[in-house]
Amino acid sequence: MEDLRGTIESTNQANQHLIAEVKLLREQVAYLTDKRFGRSKETLSNQVSGQLNLFSEDQPSEATRSAETPATQVDRLSKKRPCQNR
Repeated sequence: MEDLRGTIESTNQANQHLIAEVKLLREQVAYLTDKRFGRSKETLSNQVSGQLNLFSEDQPSEATRSAETPATQVDRLSKKRPCQNR
């Protein structure tokens, strides 16, 4: 009987250890999944020390400036019909 209690106790300890390991692995999977498939940005949220920005945040980029300029209207060109001599 004492032997069974020792076996049960060691099994319970192993079970608790495995439960803790599964919890840790699930946290790792959630972290890595979020890192791989989570929000993506082209810019870093925190700047690396010693690294300068290429673009200033207060100046619009060339693409946005060209998109803001109004489009010029082009008159429709028509074909000349060939002269018909009668």
